[in-house]
Amino acid sequence: MAKIEKARGRPAAEGIRHFLREVGGTPASGVSVFLVTHLLPDRPFLVEELSRCFALRAIYPKPKSASQRVIETLSALGHNVEAHSREAFDSGEMIESISALAQNDRVILLDIGGYFAEVTGPLQEAFDGRLLGVVEDTENGVQRYERQIRKGSLACPVMSVARSPLKETEDYLVGQAVIHSAEHVIRLGGQVLGGKAAIVFGFGKVGRSIATNLRTRGVDVRVIDTDPIRQVQALSLGFSTITKEAALATCDLIVGATGERCIEDRDWFSLKPGAFVFTVTSSDDELDVTILDDGESFDSNELEDAPHLRLYSTEGTYFYLLNKGNAVNFLHNAVVGDFIYLVQAEIIRGAKYLLEKSPLAVDRIWEVADSDRADIADAWLRFVRH
Repeated sequence: MAKIEKARGRPAAEGIRHFLREVGGTPASGVSVFLVTHLLPDRPFLVEELSRCFALRAIYPKPKSASQRVIETLSALGHNVEAHSREAFDSGEMIESISALAQNDRVILLDIGGYFAEVTGPLQEAFDGRLLGVVEDTENGVQRYERQIRKGSLACPVMSVARSPLKETEDYLVGQAVIHSAEHVIRLGGQVLGGKAAIVFGFGKVGRSIATNLRTRGVDVRVIDTDPIRQVQALSLGFSTITKEAALATCDLIVGATGERCIEDRDWFSLKPGAFVFTVTSSDDELDVTILDDGESFDSNELEDAPHLRLYSTEGTYFYLLNKGNAVNFLHNAVVGDFIYLVQAEIIRGAKYLLEKSPLAVDRIWEVADSDRADIADAWLRFVRH
């Protein structure tokens, strides 16, 4: 933590530490926690508090958003940091590993992106019913757990942080970071945003921020969302809606912000020549890139002066894919300042809620009380932004 504190300044670091400690409260005994997370420079404070409150058995960094420096820092402090692919979480070997690490403790899983959504049943069985639940941080992750509820296969309660008012600030800043990074990469490719037309798939909190930030840069922004309420919201804010077919054929910027698949394999052939494509999440969530990788349908090469910009071409069209289709903001650290600690605090509070309120029903997504969120915001103002 010394390097992190030096970078932040000791008073700021102590303020964050006091804030998370007040939210965390009294440590719990006999509870093991497993953490899936973006391992960015703002994460060690969360790791420290989770280790104080619970037995933090393993940290699983998301592969495309893991800082090697942070991994080394946490490993040097004795934390068990294990890198695994998303697919590995569905394996029997992974379930056995988690079960062995938990020993006979009750278990809480802290998730980003629904990594455990498909295996709550096998995990609950492996833990002999001791799995208290999951705290999920992202909208696409919550949607994965909701699908399991509809199937009747969710075997533990899920707490959502994704739709919390405390996360709205983070979501706005994430959208801002996405456009900052995309603009940087596109400029390296010899283009600018101003004067272009964009389609934003998804008008949730992040998509709305992206649309707003693009408009401030002189971009003509259109929106596609399957939710009619969000379509109305987009229109009320002055964003036009458009069909997918028309958007692909006419827009210079294609932005995926749905958390689900928005570009299918045949859609690539319909893109306006010279379009730039980028997303706010993993390529396997937003884009079907199978046809891009088959080596037959498209010729491709990375631009020499723009290392995160790959040109794809075929007869009739060509386009550019940013950061291999993965979240473009992670090219530039993706931090959102001190506001991230509001979300981290609610994750901790969500874990405590699962412990204190167990057993909870598994036929719905749970959230912490508004009064808890008010307490978190008050403590953040006193310790972090004093």
